[in-house]
Amino acid sequence: MKYRAEIDGLRALAVIPVILFHAGFELFSGGFIGVDIFFVISGYLITKIIYQQSLIDNFSFITFYDRRIRRILPPLILTALLTIIITMSFTPSDIKNVGQSLVATFTFLSNYFFYLETDYFNPFNQAAPLLHTWSLSVEEQYYIFAPLLIYVIAKRRLFKYFIVIIILMASYNAAVSLTNTNPNLSFYSLHTRTWELLAGTLIAFLCTDYSQLKLHSLLSDIISILSLLTLILCFVTINENFSHPSYVTVIPVVSTAFIIYFSKMAPITRGLLSNRILVGIGLISYSLYLFHNPIFSAIQYHFDEYSLVLKVLSLPFIVSLSVLSYKYIEKPLRRSSWNRKKSLHVLIAISMTSLLILGYVAHTKNGFLSYFKRNFHGDANLIVNIELEQKLILRERRNYYPSDVGFGCKDKKCQRILIIGDSFAEDAYLALRSLGNTKHSIRRINLDDECMNGYISNASAQICGNNIVDMSLLNDADIVVITAKWQESTYRDGFILAENIVNDTTATVFLVGSILFEDLSSFAFKLSGISNDLRLISELAFVNQRFDRLHISNKLRALAKNNTAIKWIEKSDFFCEMDLQRCTLYDEDFNPLILDNSHLTTRAYIPFGDFLITNIENLTLTDE
Repeated sequence: MKYRAEIDGLRALAVIPVILFHAGFELFSGGFIGVDIFFVISGYLITKIIYQQSLIDNFSFITFYDRRIRRILPPLILTALLTIIITMSFTPSDIKNVGQSLVATFTFLSNYFFYLETDYFNPFNQAAPLLHTWSLSVEEQYYIFAPLLIYVIAKRRLFKYFIVIIILMASYNAAVSLTNTNPNLSFYSLHTRTWELLAGTLIAFLCTDYSQLKLHSLLSDIISILSLLTLILCFVTINENFSHPSYVTVIPVVSTAFIIYFSKMAPITRGLLSNRILVGIGLISYSLYLFHNPIFSAIQYHFDEYSLVLKVLSLPFIVSLSVLSYKYIEKPLRRSSWNRKKSLHVLIAISMTSLLILGYVAHTKNGFLSYFKRNFHGDANLIVNIELEQKLILRERRNYYPSDVGFGCKDKKCQRILIIGDSFAEDAYLALRSLGNTKHSIRRINLDDECMNGYISNASAQICGNNIVDMSLLNDADIVVITAKWQESTYRDGFILAENIVNDTTATVFLVGSILFEDLSSFAFKLSGISNDLRLISELAFVNQRFDRLHISNKLRALAKNNTAIKWIEKSDFFCEMDLQRCTLYDEDFNPLILDNSHLTTRAYIPFGDFLITNIENLTLTDE
């Protein structure tokens, strides 16, 4: 395949805004669009290779995958080693998360792992140095089926265009549809990104099939330069509030496709993109993309206040590391002899296996928490004793379970309160039962938030996975409280469940927000030097809350506010004073109020129960 320097220049145009976006430059609010440019370029390049070789019966799947392995994995392994070194300064829960992401990265599933873990635009991602590998996983998954598809349809003339366009349109429609209902899943998924890669495939077909077609250079330059300007405009105007991938994504994808197709006939554009600086950046763009995020992550993790300046100062080091990687790893390995290739494959397999084992061990050992505990020099009370807390919670369960038997009201003034939800609902249930209040009869239905979309109106039972959930207590409840962890994929279901219960019963329905923090077992290790100052601890706790989850909770609150029949309890008010930017995770004696990143310890039951009852009574009185 003939080398096109302008494609490397286009790679530079893709990687620079991504890096600037991750550095925190507000001007480049749409820098993440650079990944979409990479998708189109990748689709074009691999299709060009497979298609041209297939036409002359010279394509080999073994050779193709061998080249992909040598191209992708050695720098990725180096990135993983860099990440491990950086992670050694992290707290246990963050080390555990990095261990999990290592396993996800080298099983080529990091896109779906990070979908389950976090929103891409979440500020909490400072502790996710491998977050950017989600796009590599999308491409690696694409390489599973795309080569076979291209090979099969290569000689089908017009039929190949029909097949690719059908798949492209199906993928695009899936992206638009899923972005409306579950934008996080749509962002990370292969089936919602395939159309971007296939856009490159179409251009590769056109460039090969109509290579003799020459458009006027002036027209080609006009189209190419306008496309370049459009991409630059996308980098500075698009932001995280845009639906993506969706309608707006068509603009950078089509612009990239136009540049690839027309720039070879556009001398001015080709000259711009082929200059030595852009081509040089393009050649090391893969390493730049890989190395920048772990380093930025470490800077953000330890020096949040000065992160932008330090990230800029780190760029020469990142560029130098990328040049060394390209010169001594990427470039030599592309030209390896067959015997060296076999040795390389063995070395890659051993390295990947070792990294997978290390990631798994970091997960099972809870980020090597026991080591940190042995070497902790602060107040021992700050580290939650999970084993003791679990025993205390088990004692409470024995006192107050089963929770789904009939209400036990003996007084006509007794209010029957039904709690519905997951483990957060158990916290609420045990907290209310701990009050010992005879004015209320408290019961609970265990219903995971992922099962709330299966509610059947006026039914006494519903299916949740392999279980049948008895919902008959709804018929007798005066008050229904729905609480759960609330994920991007489930918060709408929680609202719909609340609406259905409002319509089907006479109960007053409450939705409870959610709030999560950094795991307390890790948070305690950040308290060196301030372990005796509750105010400073509370200020640090505020910074270490999961703002991505709070954002989801706020989305649910916005829905609830639109229905006056549904009452809202802001759970963050129990822990935090948002105006003062403080969150209380320890009581006055420095005893923990949560045992992980959100669930309550038993000492928090009574104050949380009082908080819930106060909100229920105040909001109920407001209606009277």
